[in-house]
Amino acid sequence: LVAGLHWINRANALRDCVEPLDRVRIANTHAFLHYLMGDVPAARHAYEYALELAQQIHHHYLMLDAHFYLAQSDLLAGELGAVQDRYEAVMAAYPTRIGPLSALMLPQAQVLYQRNRLLDAETTLRDAITLAHKANITDILWLACVTLAEVLLSRGRSVEAAASFSQAYDYARGYRSPMMAAFIGAAEARFMLRSGQMDRAAEWALQYEQMEPGGYHQ
Repeated sequence: LVAGLHWINRANALRDCVEPLDRVRIANTHAFLHYLMGDVPAARHAYEYALELAQQIHHHYLMLDAHFYLAQSDLLAGELGAVQDRYEAVMAAYPTRIGPLSALMLPQAQVLYQRNRLLDAETTLRDAITLAHKANITDILWLACVTLAEVLLSRGRSVEAAASFSQAYDYARGYRSPMMAAFIGAAEARFMLRSGQMDRAAEWALQYEQMEPGGYHQ
């Protein structure tokens, strides 16, 4: 991440010399690095700027990517109403359901889940998976499957939850990302604890402690 910030700062120094689309990409990457580092206020500010630039050139994918991370920031702040408002406004602007909209359905599903509207959360996630699958957006599919697994477990459907975790691993495998694997593994370990599989959860925790420190991609 430190190396990433070094290069994005160099890119920022050159942003007045590049095309508008590249300026959006620079702003988007800068925001994502702040998000990965856990600096949510800086990430929010950077994504608001990235969204403004993307709107200027009508780049729908990058606009929706910024909306997703702004909604995630609202979730972290406990602002469920803000997530709901953003979701409804964006969906109203896209009567045709394009693939990247599936990203914004994930934080909306989390809102429904936290409000104990489990059936609505499951429906939203399955709709997101269908939409992302049609557009082959695997970086949404793995996260949707993890979230769906947690919702299914809350509804007492542990067999389906285990299958959804397995599907998440399948979608994430091509990225070869230690961060993705750890995220899915941690969610699965919580599933093990809730389903009484203490030994398996402890085994995962031990393996995680013994892992070599890694970056976002290896």
